[in-house]
Amino acid sequence: MSKQHSDLLTHPIVSTPHTLDEAIEHVAVQGYTPLAGGTWLMRSPIRGEAFPDRLADLSHIPELRSVGRDSEGNIRIGAMVTHTALADALPVDRYLDGLRSAARKSANPNIRNTATVGGNLATQDFRAPDVATALLALRATVVYAADRGEQRTAAIEDFVANPPTRPYLITAIVIPRSIGRGVHVRLPLRVAGDYPVVIVSIVVHTHSARPTEVTIAYGAVGPRPSRWRALEERLVDHPAELDRARVSAHELSAHIDATASVGVPAEYRKGVLPVIFGRAFELSMDTPGGETE
Repeated sequence: MSKQHSDLLTHPIVSTPHTLDEAIEHVAVQGYTPLAGGTWLMRSPIRGEAFPDRLADLSHIPELRSVGRDSEGNIRIGAMVTHTALADALPVDRYLDGLRSAARKSANPNIRNTATVGGNLATQDFRAPDVATALLALRATVVYAADRGEQRTAAIEDFVANPPTRPYLITAIVIPRSIGRGVHVRLPLRVAGDYPVVIVSIVVHTHSARPTEVTIAYGAVGPRPSRWRALEERLVDHPAELDRARVSAHELSAHIDATASVGVPAEYRKGVLPVIFGRAFELSMDTPGGETE
């Protein structure tokens, strides 16, 4: 490591905004790098990346740490809410079971106590984000500030696929009000705490206690979490048919753009994906719970 890189790592300029407006000014206007949990950022040198020379510490802003319902009944999650806090704060609702499971089972306790929801979305190079995958299945909306501080919203699917290119600050994630059942299933490589080989989050939407539609997202398979829209379309008129869902998942997995990593070939991920989906889909038709490795 060069002396210059070492100096930046140990002595960056750190701002401490105390209001949301100040945080937006520092990050979206002045270009400071947001410092949330730091679980990914602090390992930048290990990945051969330059450590930022200017950081904005977001830990003093109450609005970024809250979880609650808005006036329309939607769930609004502040970007600085940790995985542990999210699991504890979510209302008891089968629709949110998958997100709660994702928050409880991701990584390990030390990471869950520190990593934030906003960081899980903003870290574009992290291919296995449990919470982001679960939010995709819930059709969440991302609220962020960019372009000189203007606040805007984006469907999470669009945000993940095409993140802003200018400095930006995620302020909240909004989950639309709905009725149904969410399930989140992950397959670790060896033991709990490892990055998963495959993640599947599904939400079965219901009306008058009958399944009407299925939303499916997967992670850890390709370079970023994605909606499995081809499978969703296959199940439009058959939202509760387990055998059809399993057969369709096996057929359509051949067209998934999977990537390899150390010890895990791309074809293995593609082969396991429909199995994990089948497990998640079966759980969604079962009694409440929705939590499994």
